[in-house]
Amino acid sequence: MVVDGVHLGQFDLSLSLGIAGQMDHPELQRGIDRIINACRKHGKFAACLGTDSSTTREWRQRGFRLISCNYDVGLLQSALVAFIREARTDG
Repeated sequence: MVVDGVHLGQFDLSLSLGIAGQMDHPELQRGIDRIINACRKHGKFAACLGTDSSTTREWRQRGFRLISCNYDVGLLQSALVAFIREARTDG
C-alpha cells in the first residue's frame, strides 16, 4: 500500500483528544502541527476541511496542500442563508 497524503479530520481529532470541538485548544493545535510536519518530512501532502474562507487561508499558510471546500450540510446552509438574506432585501 502506498500513502500519498494524510487528511486531517479536525473535529474527529478533537473528539479523540477529549476536547470535542475546541478548535483553538493547544493540544489540538500541536496535533495538527505534528500531522503537517510528518507530511513534510515524508514528502506527502496534508489535506483538511476548510469550513470558511479565513480558516482555509490559515490552513494554506500552515502547509495544507489539499483543502476540501466545506462540507455538504455547511454548503447548503450557507447557500440557504445567502438566498434568504437576498430575498428579504429591497431591490
